[in-house]
Amino acid sequence: MRMGLLAIVSGVALSLSAAAWASEPGSEQTVVAKNDSQKIVCHYVAHQGTVMPKPYCGTQYQWDKERRRAQQVLWEYQLRATQRRIM
Repeated sequence: MRMGLLAIVSGVALSLSAAAWASEPGSEQTVVAKNDSQKIVCHYVAHQGTVMPKPYCGTQYQWDKERRRAQQVLWEYQLRATQRRIM
């Protein structure tokens, strides 16, 4: 149970740190599209143990959806951490 929770927390922390690193100025490449949600955005992410960052490309809508999902997971974890279980 605790190992599973630790794995989830570690995964969320890693994804948030990668997203924060990818949002630094100069780390994005954009292509003009019809509207903002169809715009292709590439984030360069260097995973642990790698030397060169690898580009991950997707539409702005996909990046926003993933960011909202990560925020929801983190919010749920923080909410569970504040609740006390009485056995």
